[in-house]
Amino acid sequence: MKVGVMLIVLVSSLFATSSSTIGSTEKLFRIGALWPMTGPQAYYGRVMSHGALTALEQVNSEGGVAGFKFDLTITDFKNVDVNLAVAGAQKMISIDKVPVVLTSFSATTLAAQPICEKARVLMINGGAYSPKLINKPFLYTIRIAQHQMVPATLHFFWKQGVRRLAVLYISDPAGELPAKQYIEPLWKEKGGDDRSYGASPARFDRLQRLSCKDQGRQPGCYL
Repeated sequence: MKVGVMLIVLVSSLFATSSSTIGSTEKLFRIGALWPMTGPQAYYGRVMSHGALTALEQVNSEGGVAGFKFDLTITDFKNVDVNLAVAGAQKMISIDKVPVVLTSFSATTLAAQPICEKARVLMINGGAYSPKLINKPFLYTIRIAQHQMVPATLHFFWKQGVRRLAVLYISDPAGELPAKQYIEPLWKEKGGDDRSYGASPARFDRLQRLSCKDQGRQPGCYL
């Protein structure tokens, strides 16, 4: 199990500075997390926290790893508020004594990264995909960055004969910027034009109606 392997690696490399005794032989490994639990992006926080808590519950119920049980402390940065993320990271490092922080969203991750680097706390990014996250000390990203993912995806579509593209994106900067700064310019470099491209904030009731500008025809592909 990938989560179990990751926890073993974290314990073996960080346990000396992170453990506290909760029983005669049982020790606690604390993990921090920066996620939006309330506000417009709360859906992502709920999904990420549910996955993490489910994994930790399973690992703990099976006896933990190398004598350690795991505990998760979550900081809610609400509507991608970098100030809340920074304050939360400082609190989790100084008070909760976490040696690792799970993170997502580019703006909050970039804001908290210098704090974690200074404290030598590892950040694991599982959701943000800005190119600015590459090669940051103490920041390990498991997502492909936009400048790596978008060109390869559009090249594949074009090679498959797709000539009309419709893009659905979340209605906030995290969705709007990739659509405008990466997808549309690269699509036009391939040979597409305004009539063969359409973009709209993602809503289920728009899926059937969204079309390219080429005489209202349905797109060859949704992205």
